[in-house]
Amino acid sequence: VPRTMADAIAPMPVGEGIGGAANEAAVFDESQFEKVVLLPALRVPAQKVGELQKNSEMKALFYRRRGVRNVIPAPSSSTHRLVLLQPSAEADAGGAPPLPEVARRLVESGVAEVESYELRLGYGQTTAEEALQRILPKGIDVPRGFETVGHLAHFNLRDQQWPYRKSIGKIILDKNPCIKTVVTKVGALSN
Repeated sequence: VPRTMADAIAPMPVGEGIGGAANEAAVFDESQFEKVVLLPALRVPAQKVGELQKNSEMKALFYRRRGVRNVIPAPSSSTHRLVLLQPSAEADAGGAPPLPEVARRLVESGVAEVESYELRLGYGQTTAEEALQRILPKGIDVPRGFETVGHLAHFNLRDQQWPYRKSIGKIILDKNPCIKTVVTKVGALSN
């Protein structure tokens, strides 16, 4: 039984990664988070991008993801940009969502065209929750919350999450720049 606060709270060592009790020193490979997403995109002249960004209907179709720009330079053209769009359930045969009037006019007039774009996503573009879901085995809940005091994050991990504490700590440190230390309670506090 711990007798002091220092005995009851132990730092979660980080950087040594994924694995159960038998594999505690393994490092999870960030390349396991890499994936390619095929997105519809609108190739438009650079001077027309502002017009599309001001249109609320069009803006709602823009691809939104942490660390990913939704307007990028078009490959092999310095005068055009690609506006990345959200994949849509009601997409046409090319995967593009139904376009608002302003974009449809540009496409019909030949100024813009709809094409596909392969977006490569990695560990840097995942959220903490997505990364935790990826590294924790099925049946083990993702820790949903933690307390913060200054730059310290405090977790109360369940027994089944304990073998993955190092990976959980690393992901929380990586995805929360204001957090510098991650700890978890290892026993009951007394006094």
